[in-house]
Amino acid sequence: MDIIELNLNFLEPYFDGRRVRTGHKKTVQMYKALKVHADGEFPEELIHERRPNESAKIQKYRRTVFKSITKSPVQKVITSLTKIRRSVDWGIIHPREAYPSNVPDTEHLSKYTGEKFPRVDSFENWLFSICFKNYILDANGVVLYMPINRDARENEYLEPVPFIFNSPQILEYRAGQLLIVKIEEDTAILDAGNDEKAQKYWLAVNSEVVQKWAISEGGFVMDWEYKHNLGMLPAIGLGGQYKENAGTHVIRESRISPMLERLDEAAREYSDMQAEVVQHIHSERWQWATQKCTKCTNELGIPQGFINDDKTRKKVTCPSCDGMKTVAGSPYTQMVVRPSKELTGESAAPIPPAGYITKETKIVEIQDQRIDEHIFKALSSINMQFIDKVPQNISGRSKEVDREELNNFVYGVAQDLVNIARKSMEIIAEYRYRIAIKDEKKRKAVLPDIKVPEKFDLLSSSYLSDEISRLKEAGANPVIIAALEKEYAAKKFYNDPSVRDLLTLILDLDPLASVSEEDKMIRRANKGITDVDYVISSNITELVREAAQDSSFISSPRDKQMETLRKMAEAKMKSINSGRVEIAPDPEE
Repeated sequence: MDIIELNLNFLEPYFDGRRVRTGHKKTVQMYKALKVHADGEFPEELIHERRPNESAKIQKYRRTVFKSITKSPVQKVITSLTKIRRSVDWGIIHPREAYPSNVPDTEHLSKYTGEKFPRVDSFENWLFSICFKNYILDANGVVLYMPINRDARENEYLEPVPFIFNSPQILEYRAGQLLIVKIEEDTAILDAGNDEKAQKYWLAVNSEVVQKWAISEGGFVMDWEYKHNLGMLPAIGLGGQYKENAGTHVIRESRISPMLERLDEAAREYSDMQAEVVQHIHSERWQWATQKCTKCTNELGIPQGFINDDKTRKKVTCPSCDGMKTVAGSPYTQMVVRPSKELTGESAAPIPPAGYITKETKIVEIQDQRIDEHIFKALSSINMQFIDKVPQNISGRSKEVDREELNNFVYGVAQDLVNIARKSMEIIAEYRYRIAIKDEKKRKAVLPDIKVPEKFDLLSSSYLSDEISRLKEAGANPVIIAALEKEYAAKKFYNDPSVRDLLTLILDLDPLASVSEEDKMIRRANKGITDVDYVISSNITELVREAAQDSSFISSPRDKQMETLRKMAEAKMKSINSGRVEIAPDPEE
C-alpha cells in the first residue's frame, strides 16, 4: 500500500476547514445523538423541535428543571454489555514460550498489557471501561497508539498508550493509511511532559510518522514529528455495524442505534411532562381582585397596566399587576372584600372570594406511562428489555427474551471488541519489539490468542428466577429447569466461587434434579427409579458436601463421582434399615 506523504500542501485544506472526510457531518450527528442520552445532556434540538413556538420563559424553565430520563437505560445497557468480560470463554491468552531469550520476562506483552499498562493498570480495564463507552457511542471513532516515552533509548522498551478521537475531531481517516485529527485540549500527554496548553492543533499520521501541527501568525507550522517507522498506521477504527458507503469510506453505526428513536421520544415527552406537572399538578389559587394596582396608577388615580422603565424610559408591563390593573391580596394576609356597588352595574362578589382551581391530572399519568413504554421499547429494540421494569400499561406482557436474538446482538458487540483488542495488540507489539525481535514472523508469534466468546452471562438473576418459576408451573422438562438453575447459581454466587462450584456440582450430580418430591415418590412406587437414586436425590446436598471433603472428588470424572455417591447412598440405606423399629400389629384389628 502506497504511503501518503504528509506535507503542508496536502494537509492545509483539512486544517483550514476546506476539506473533510466524506460523511463527516453524518458521523458527527450520529455520535452526538447518542451522546446526549448517554451523558444526560440537555437535548436542546429535540426540545426545540417539539415546541418551536413556546415562550422563552417556558424554554428557560425546561432547561432549568431538566433531568435526563434516558441516561439510566443507556448506562444499564453499557453495564450489561461489559459483562462480556465475565464470559467463561473470554480471555487474552499470551504465548509466553514464544519470546526469544533476549526479551526479559518483565517486558513480555502479558506483563505490559496485564499489569503495567499506563493510567488504567491493564489493557483489559481500558477496553471495557474507557474504550467501550466510546465504541458504543461512536462507531466511526478512531484509536491512535503513541508511546508516552518517545525519547526512549534504543535499549528501552516503548510504552504505547491509546488515545481515542471521536467523530467531531476526525477530519480524515483511511484505514491503514491516514489519520488527521483536530484537537482543542490539554496537550500534556502527547507532548510528553510539556505543560503548555494549545488552543488548537492538529495531528497527522501515516504508516511512518506522527506529526503535530499548530497555527501561528505566519500560518500552519509543524511543531514536532515522531518517526514511528512501524510500516503500518498505528490507529484503528472502533467499528460497529455497517450503515452505508460514503465515497470511498464506510459509515458505520452503533449497535445500540435502534434504541435512538424511542430514547428521543422519551426525552421529549419527559420534558413535556415536567411542564404539565407544573400546570396540572401544582396547586393554583384564584382570588377575586378588586383592589386597584397602586404601582401603575396615574395622577388621576387610574391604573394603566404599565410603567415607565427608569433606565430605558420606555413603557413596560407593570410588574405588580402584570398589566391587569388590579391586584389580589397576599394569601398570608387577611382578605378584605369591599361591598359591591350593584346600583352602578358592578357584579356581586363571589362567595367565597378565593379558592383553588380544579385541574385535570390524568394527562400526567398518561404521559408517565408513555415515557416508561418508550424506554421499554428502546431496550426491546436490542432485545435487552429484561434490564428494565415492565410499564404499567403493558404489564400484561411478560419480559420474554429471545435468547438467540440477544446472543446474536451481544456476539456482534463481542466481535467488535475482539477486533479492537487484536489490532491493538499487534500495534503495541510492533512498537515494543520491532528492535528486540527483528523477524516479523517471530513478532507475530508473541501476539496473544483472543477468541470471540460465545457463552454470555447477561440475563439478571431475578429474570432467571422468574423464568424458572414459570417453567415449573408449566410442568416443563426437569432437565431444562435444572440447566436454568445451574445458570442461576453461577450468576447469583459469581463472587463466591466456593458456593457457586458446590451448587453447580450438586445440580450436576442429582439424578432427579428439579423433580418434585411427589414425582419422586410416584416414580419410586412404580419402580421407575431405584432406591439408590431416590436416596441420592433426597440427600444430595449432604452427600456432596461430605464427598467434597476429599479434594480429589471435585476433579474426578462424573462417572467416578456418581460411583462414590452410590456407595455412600447404599451405606446410608443400610443405616436406615438397621435402625428401623418394627411396630407390632394391633391385636384388636
